[in-house]
Amino acid sequence: MDTGIKQILQTDPAAVTLLWDSNYSAAVTRAIRAAQKSIYITTFKMEPKKGPKAQRINELLSQLVSANNRGLDVRVLLNFQENKKSTSSINWYAANALRKRGLCPKYIKKKRTLHAKIILIDSDITITGSHNWSVMSHYRNIELSLILKSETINKEIKNAFLHFWDNSAEFMVREI
Repeated sequence: MDTGIKQILQTDPAAVTLLWDSNYSAAVTRAIRAAQKSIYITTFKMEPKKGPKAQRINELLSQLVSANNRGLDVRVLLNFQENKKSTSSINWYAANALRKRGLCPKYIKKKRTLHAKIILIDSDITITGSHNWSVMSHYRNIELSLILKSETINKEIKNAFLHFWDNSAEFMVREI
């Protein structure tokens, strides 16, 4: 085991909760509602849609907007690459939808794929795993994510998130 990881676990053992499949959206909704200061998110795919299968995703997005309206620092980093059609166009649609509701999502400017799925809540909660914010992730795929309660882990990942955030660009507004 990496000595840095060993040291973290010895000084700050993380409480871990497993989130299989649809347990994810309910747990993340509760975590967003309980947030007091900040919510930072990275995801490969964010897919707001219409219809009953999109209900979980749309509830998560509504909770982000509510948190922003409560005055929390809400930041969303999405995967986006110019000239890439599928995920980039879906994320552009999501970014526009969030912008219309008061958020300002960004994307990494360098030609790199943002594949990490991370939610950082306040200074101690980190949710990470395989769940995208998509219908497939919430209804079809077998997915597993973890809730980690650890200030040390949250701080380390938040530092990386803020580095990416500071070197990212806002999505330009366009009609959808």
